[in-house]
This record gives sequence, structure tokens and C-alpha cells, in this order.
Amino acid sequence: MRLGKTVMFSLMMVSAQGLTAPDVDVGLKQQAPSFIELDRDGDGLVAKVEVERVPRLVPRFDNWDRDKDGQLSRAEYRNGLLGRASK
Repeated sequence: MRLGKTVMFSLMMVSAQGLTAPDVDVGLKQQAPSFIELDRDGDGLVAKVEVERVPRLVPRFDNWDRDKDGQLSRAEYRNGLLGRASK
């Protein structure tokens, strides 16, 4: 029984620490500009230079750019904000 309590406590501590995907930033989705706001030239894609005005997004850009074309599609941006970007 003691071991069961120890395991449960450990699981609760891991959960309480908020261990999530390393690229997830609590509050980023609520504070980040919309895709349309970032897409300054209106081409339907967000280039790295367009992201530079939002410092919190700059270090995430390469990870979010799943197809490595140097631009974020609407889906890549959304998935990045939701923490679904692959490494």
C-alpha cells in the first residue's frame, strides 16, 4: 500500500509541474497576434521577417516550420501555438 501512495504522489507532482511539450508557452496562444496580423504582405504565409516583430515567436519559427520552406502556413502557425509542432 505504501508503494501505491508513493507512485500516486510522484504522478501528482509530475502533473503539478506542468510537464508539457517543450515548445508550449502558457498564454502564448492568447497573446500571440493572429495569422492575418502577422501576414503583413497578405500572401497567405508568414515569413521569418514578419515574425521578427514578435520576439516570443522568433525562437519558435524554425520548429514550427514543419516543411522547412522558410515560411509558416496557417496550419503550421496554429499547430505551433497549440504545441503540436514537431521537432
